Amino acid sequence: MCEGRCQFVLRLLGVCRSPVPQGPWRLSLVMQFMENGSLEALLERLSKLPWPLTFRLAHQVALGMNFLHLRNPVLLHLDLKPSNVLLDDSFNAQVG
Repeated sequence: MCEGRCQFVLRLLGVCRSPVPQGPWRLSLVMQFMENGSLEALLERLSKLPWPLTFRLAHQVALGMNFLHLRNPVLLHLDLKPSNVLLDDSFNAQVG
């Protein structure tokens, strides 16, 4: 994921390793910060999204998923849901 870049897929900045008491190391992904949180949080705040925003978000998510599916080897997300769609400061969607 560090090699391929797509404006509709959340960027992986790095991986860090931290110790866990009485256990193995824990790996954590470092991703870019998304100012407006998740689509799930937005849907909880607003009962209904305006149609232009709904269409734009659906289109951006579809472009992100298409990018992942066209990779070689193919990357399958397998957990697409509103909490995994993150929104930047301009309410543009990125699949996380």
